[in-house]
Amino acid sequence: MADDHESVGSIDCEDEALSEKAQGLTEANAKTESRVLRLPLELRAMIYGYQVMEDAPVVITRVLKQPSLLFTRRQIRHGALPICYEGYHFTIQVVGCDATLYRDFWAHLQEVSAKKNAGRDQAIWKDIVVVKLVGQNNWQNLLNWAAMVYLKELPKIVWPLDDTKTAVLRLVMEIASRATLQDDLDGMLRSVIAVDSLAIWRRV
Repeated sequence: MADDHESVGSIDCEDEALSEKAQGLTEANAKTESRVLRLPLELRAMIYGYQVMEDAPVVITRVLKQPSLLFTRRQIRHGALPICYEGYHFTIQVVGCDATLYRDFWAHLQEVSAKKNAGRDQAIWKDIVVVKLVGQNNWQNLLNWAAMVYLKELPKIVWPLDDTKTAVLRLVMEIASRATLQDDLDGMLRSVIAVDSLAIWRRV
């Protein structure tokens, strides 16, 4: 079965004349500009927002589907896509400190941002992504996450809590953001392992 955004069909013509007529109508429709696209930009933005926005937060998964409006036409997608991202707050569950899904979504978000406004500050987008830590603690995944921050593949996280786990995470991310060379980062992270609070955290 086709997805909601796909339209599959065919025309069975009984004779050649009907076939030519159908082809002519198809070509005429292709050359006709949508009436929506003739509206002022501000009004179109309101229409796009009404169509793609929902009240509930969006939970990012590997099988997340975009609103069907974004598939209807390239011009509509171009105008509606930034509105869709700017209007939502996204929630990403980082399982076992594995931030690969977060990194992939962040890269996509930056691509959308670059198309809309070249050179836009990452901090503007940071507020729309909420990261939730779930699952078992994984030290290697945490180091990989810190490396992603160091390589600017992910933004630095602002940790709102002061419990042991978030304190350690904040420490590692702070090291990653301050490191100037990969060797510096590796050395600092290795030294952090000796910290008592880290040893406690790793046994949790």
